[in-house]
Amino acid sequence: LTLLEAQTVLDFFREKFTLVIPRSIPRVVESDATDDAILATGVAAGASVIVSGDAHLRNLKVWNNIHILSPAEFLAQFSR
Repeated sequence: LTLLEAQTVLDFFREKFTLVIPRSIPRVVESDATDDAILATGVAAGASVIVSGDAHLRNLKVWNNIHILSPAEFLAQFSR
């Protein structure tokens, strides 16, 4: 990756994405604490949906008004 290519990638990310940092990370998924950061980031971003293949997250189905869908469920619901 050249410096110009790296800069192009960074510019793309800055234009298309917003960095969010959760204020706090509540304890939600007792069996997998790393999933709590995903949920907290979703809240910080104002997400209405989290798409994940993680079974711990998907078992929640909805948390804090955020729907948690598998990739297949997301595609089925939003590709109409």
